[in-house]
Amino acid sequence: MKRNRIKIIGNILTFASVIFLVSSFRKMKIDLRIFADRRIFLSIFAGAVLVVVSLMISALAWKRTIAYFSEQNIFYLPAAKVYMQANLGKYIPGNMMHFIESPAKKCQ
Repeated sequence: MKRNRIKIIGNILTFASVIFLVSSFRKMKIDLRIFADRRIFLSIFAGAVLVVVSLMISALAWKRTIAYFSEQNIFYLPAAKVYMQANLGKYIPGNMMHFIESPAKKCQ
């Protein structure tokens, strides 16, 4: 029961973080027509693919390390899911604080 509550709270916080990020980006008034330039779009797409591939390779390394020390066979997909969730849990709160802190500095 307690685990369910924690999962629900985590999902709510994740959803709130995404909403906050979207609203922050909307306030920046970024001109989305920039994506019409093929070179810029392909550069952003290539960067996103590289990030995903590097995360997948890091998840594989993490899975192999855990499998080595636990002396058990671990499947890649569940291990990668845990690795990705841990990364989100580690980086989203810090990155959110950067967005929250920026407007506060402007008001001083």
